[in-house]
Amino acid sequence: MNRLVANGVAVVMVSSELLEIFGISHRILVLHEGEITGEFTRAEATSEKIMLAATGNASLRRPG
Repeated sequence: MNRLVANGVAVVMVSSELLEIFGISHRILVLHEGEITGEFTRAEATSEKIMLAATGNASLRRPG
């Protein structure tokens, strides 16, 4: 995956393992009931923010 990314290829990874997500991702999108409820860079993502978004916390929803 790292070689693909280095060559400019976008990789979409799906995981429920937070350590795996933090270790690999540059940007993290969180879905709840089929809707994006959170979008974070690796630097701003925390376990708490991801779990809140995964449970549908409205305060983390993207505008629009």
